[in-house]
Amino acid sequence: MATRTSITNGSWSATGTWGATIPGDGDSVVIASGTTVTFDADQTAMVSGIGLTINTGGVLTTTTA
Repeated sequence: MATRTSITNGSWSATGTWGATIPGDGDSVVIASGTTVTFDADQTAMVSGIGLTINTGGVLTTTTA
């Protein structure tokens, strides 16, 4: 369990959005100010879920694709 913070705009499932590792089950996630992250992950295998913080100026969107 780790804290993952967005470093640029992008898809949740893209390592570049996070700088290295995509957030997984049990992680704490921070959407940083000035970044937009599109949640496109399959969460059916998540048991613990995630902790989510969206900083002022950060944006989380979703997709159904």
